[in-house]
Amino acid sequence: MKWIVSFCILCFFASSQLINAQVDFYAGSYSDLQRQAERDKKPFFVFFHADWCKPCKQMEKEVFEDKDVGQYVSANYLAYHVDGEATQYKQLVKDYWVTAYPTIILFDKEGNEITRVDGYRDKSSFLDKLKDNKPGAIKTKFSDFR
Repeated sequence: MKWIVSFCILCFFASSQLINAQVDFYAGSYSDLQRQAERDKKPFFVFFHADWCKPCKQMEKEVFEDKDVGQYVSANYLAYHVDGEATQYKQLVKDYWVTAYPTIILFDKEGNEITRVDGYRDKSSFLDKLKDNKPGAIKTKFSDFR
């Protein structure tokens, strides 16, 4: 009986680690996301993808399911994903001039575009981009030389 209880406890903790090991994308509408970002005083990013896009699928699997990425995003950003070819997002794609997949656009808490990342990025490159554009990050022409 003891081993059954121990096994159940182990499974519970293992599953909670898996849940926390990925980026938790915001489930509401885009306008709700913008309001939430202002309320939370958090920047956000939008991941534009398409079902047929192999680099998009690769980022979803290798980057957005990563524990370190999930923890960093959870602490510092709100995240939103958009199927750029879905009817309900056609206007959003047009408004932000998304011309390739994947495209990730980073916004400040007021919804102003900070920068965009076009194409596949691995985990470290993506985390670097997020950290470089976090509010309060000091960026100069010579930041790489410090």
